[in-house]
Amino acid sequence: MKNLFKISALSLGLTLTGAVSAVDLCSVTYQVQSNWGSGAQLQLSVINNGASINNPTFSWNYTGNESLVSFWNASSVTQSGKTFTAIDNGNVSTGGSFDLNVIINNPGIAPNDFFLNGVNCKTTVGASSS
Repeated sequence: MKNLFKISALSLGLTLTGAVSAVDLCSVTYQVQSNWGSGAQLQLSVINNGASINNPTFSWNYTGNESLVSFWNASSVTQSGKTFTAIDNGNVSTGGSFDLNVIINNPGIAPNDFFLNGVNCKTTVGASSS
């Protein structure tokens, strides 16, 4: 059974003067495609609701001891402490999206802090199964 965590920045209702707000920036789907206890395969789908972005940087934070094993569908994915950062080479237009996949060791609680080009898209995490 797959665990699906749907993230929507629109649920925050934030407005920032003079900057792109988290409300306008992105929505994220964080899906556990497979979990074998000591590791997991994840898919993250990001929709850009803000202005067009060239070479977007997307990051998220874990609270446990997760570690990066491998990735695909991104130019690079790195880990520094509890923060994972992915770079997508290309342009993501307004309303456009990109997906990335990672395999991690020690999967724990799903992250709830997501950032697109450094702007926090932190949202509430809702769970459903499929």
